[in-house]
Amino acid sequence: MKILILGGGGTLGKDLIAVLRQKKEEFYSFTKDQLNILNNEKLSKTIDELKPDLIINCAAYTKVDMAEIEREKAFNVNALAVFNLAKICKEKGILLSHISTDYVFSGTKKTPYHPFDMAEPINYYGVSKLYGEYFIRESKCDYLIVRTSWLYGTEGDNFFLRLLAKSETKDEIAVETDQVSSPTSTLTLSKALISLINKGARGIFNVTDRTNNGISLNSFARKVIEVFNKTTFIKPVRSSELLKPAKRPEYSVLDIEATEYIIGERLPYWEISLGEIKKRL
Repeated sequence: MKILILGGGGTLGKDLIAVLRQKKEEFYSFTKDQLNILNNEKLSKTIDELKPDLIINCAAYTKVDMAEIEREKAFNVNALAVFNLAKICKEKGILLSHISTDYVFSGTKKTPYHPFDMAEPINYYGVSKLYGEYFIRESKCDYLIVRTSWLYGTEGDNFFLRLLAKSETKDEIAVETDQVSSPTSTLTLSKALISLINKGARGIFNVTDRTNNGISLNSFARKVIEVFNKTTFIKPVRSSELLKPAKRPEYSVLDIEATEYIIGERLPYWEISLGEIKKRL
């Protein structure tokens, strides 16, 4: 199978590439600067030249707060570019694997969200990602959409790396106690994504590290500080105290049972994954 990775320079790219190399898969990876998915002409030409069997789209606008201000930019990347990509995949018979988010949900549910639960995003980032999913489904292309939550790793811009950076200079960092989900390492997502593809999975699946019924963002932050031997105090606050432009779902734990059934193994607990990420820094 010949694979094309879009957005290979982001948070997910490094570990996804490592997993593909380990499995000796034939792949081509492009960063945003090398191949911007907004450049439909260049994208189409590259796909024609490489003739991939599978495209993994990791490219996304992920600045949740800025998406409330830069709505057009977020929609262009997360929705319109995906519309064009899905159209190309349909025309050329290419499998499209797309990374989506738990933020397509409202957070009002108190039990883990299944792939078939109704999506009701409460911020514009979630809206733009949901449109991307919709355009893929409507294109009738062969697709695998994987939703994940609180993705973090050793590359890119993510909460985990920002927290570690702040801990170098701050004695106290305020982190929300009323946001509950499952942190997901890039290694977990990379391995599970490739396993789902190799098992022939199609449709929408959830991939996160295992947390049982979720943990708060504050709990995740405190554990990061502990594991990395920092002394910064993680102050418990409610989301309303931080006055962020975008609302976050209070509860966005994703149900991973279907994914574990298809790949034939349990996804790792979040503490184990955090330890693995530490080894990579």
